Amino acid sequence: MNNTLNTGLRLIEILAASPHPMGITEIANKISIGKSNAHRILQALVEEGYALKDDASRTYRASLKIWAVGHSVLMGLNVRTVAPPFMTSLLETTRETIVLSVLDGIEVIYIDKLDSPEAVHIYAPVGQRAPAFCMATGKALLAYSDAAVVQASLDSVHNYPGRDSIDPVVFEKKLQEIRVRGYALNPGEWREGAWGVAAPIFDATGAAVAAIGVSGPKSRISENMESIIIPAIVATARNISMELACG
Repeated sequence: MNNTLNTGLRLIEILAASPHPMGITEIANKISIGKSNAHRILQALVEEGYALKDDASRTYRASLKIWAVGHSVLMGLNVRTVAPPFMTSLLETTRETIVLSVLDGIEVIYIDKLDSPEAVHIYAPVGQRAPAFCMATGKALLAYSDAAVVQASLDSVHNYPGRDSIDPVVFEKKLQEIRVRGYALNPGEWREGAWGVAAPIFDATGAAVAAIGVSGPKSRISENMESIIIPAIVATARNISMELACG
């Protein structure tokens, strides 16, 4: 592992475990590095929001961002346990492929899925990754993400050949629409002819920790979107969120 990264991770662990704010000397001695090196890494942690500095006492302590990261991981695991019966019900209602996704950086990753019983259906293996900016589940989660995450996602467009830049203002309007109506759409933006509808899943704190999506051929999704799919997926996401909150 990169030495700087290794040291930074050790500093995070030390700050998180300490019952009191720590000074540079104490921190440096804990992991046997020079004070200048410790100061440089601590400044980076402060800039990224993982540590807080008290200028008056010149001490550092862990921020709640560390808890938030761990909490998101925990909720991702919890939703994987809670969601299956709701996914089964959604599959029975829509007869289309059902996916459960979480945001990992600027990508969504499928952590669970149920295949459509239809002969022609969308194949979505567990573990598959896709860019968040063009997936229904990705946009459902970006709508509740920090501005920096959204911008990083848009910046990644150039990593995919043949894709044009996305206007941040236009994209933000789409995210606002998602927040208002409660669901996101993917009209074949990732794979031509493959459409998707998704809704965010919230934990007890109100954080969007996952998204549930319905994927299928354009012909079937467009035909059943308004009457069946949208009401069903919004209700399913709401029910899973309620279950997470109660759990």
